[in-house]
Amino acid sequence: MQDGYKPEPELPPSYSPPASPARAGAPEPEMSSSSLPPHPEPTPSDNVTSTPPEPELPPSYSPPASPARAGAPEPEMSSSSLPPHPEPTPSDNVTSTPLAGLGPADRQSSRGLSVLQLNVEGLTTAKLEVLRHLADSNGAAVLLLQETHCTSDNILKIPGFHLARSIYSKQHGVATFVRTEINWSASSQSPPGSNIEWLVTKIQETSVVNVYKPPPSELSTTSLPPITAPAIYAEFTAEELSEAMSKLKPGKSPGRDNIHPEFVIHQSTTTTGWLCAFYTSCYQRLKLPKTWRRASVIALPKPNKSAEDPKSYRPISLLCVPFKILERMIHSRIEPVVDSQLPREQAGFHCGRSTADQVTLLCQDIEDSFQDNEKAGVV
Repeated sequence: MQDGYKPEPELPPSYSPPASPARAGAPEPEMSSSSLPPHPEPTPSDNVTSTPPEPELPPSYSPPASPARAGAPEPEMSSSSLPPHPEPTPSDNVTSTPLAGLGPADRQSSRGLSVLQLNVEGLTTAKLEVLRHLADSNGAAVLLLQETHCTSDNILKIPGFHLARSIYSKQHGVATFVRTEINWSASSQSPPGSNIEWLVTKIQETSVVNVYKPPPSELSTTSLPPITAPAIYAEFTAEELSEAMSKLKPGKSPGRDNIHPEFVIHQSTTTTGWLCAFYTSCYQRLKLPKTWRRASVIALPKPNKSAEDPKSYRPISLLCVPFKILERMIHSRIEPVVDSQLPREQAGFHCGRSTADQVTLLCQDIEDSFQDNEKAGVV
């Protein structure tokens, strides 16, 4: 016996060899489900992908028609059979072109004829440049200017515009400008010497009228009624003098007469009577001493500034103390008379009122209009 040789095992008497593979063309043996082994149920650990069964279609279902062949008529579609178009959202790439990005000609074709009207007090080269900028930024095709007083039409030139027509003088005038790329024709204007100045210009089948009413040549003046109160022209009394001197502050610098406030404050009764007579004479004769009509100008250094710089000083004028007393007595007399003649709406030169009152009233009017959903403006 050779090394490594193993004898074949003996087969039992009941053993039968397996059937040989079917030959080509031979019928396959029939198999029943009972002869197949049972299929094991999948477990969660098995990598098995299940496909849900297709839903059953109703009996009335009909499959869609196949695509039309070349040459076949297209089926008719109604608007109800089309799906609704979704509205764009902010995240969609939608690009809109504002009017500000268009040129003057494109802007006119997109929204019609645009007219810019301005009231200009005189024309200069700088003002004309500002007008051109305003016209370009607002897309204006026509400029209507009023109160363009000048002596020649040589200055009435704006880049990009034609001067259609103008009426000008040293006091007032009107002018109409049209862009160079727009067709226009001047129609008519007001006759010379008219109370109302107007220009009519035909622009793209549209008549544009420029109207201005100049102010009257002779302005009417409203004078205050004559003041006949005897207290205005009466002699000054000791009480008025005492009240005026009570407003003097000791320690102040004197004027050119070198009379200090303390000298007047501590005067005697005899001096009081003499001063009242002297002040009354000056007031009624409308004459003042020459020294009172002059002031001493003193330069005071500003705090924390260099003494070598002239800008570091501020000038003050020192008036004569006796003149200040006369000034305060006159002011005390005319203040109530003038205050009664001024309108209530005026804050300036009113006793106890200032521009702060006007600002407060304006803010109150704006707040009231805002609460009432109205618009408020200042004229």
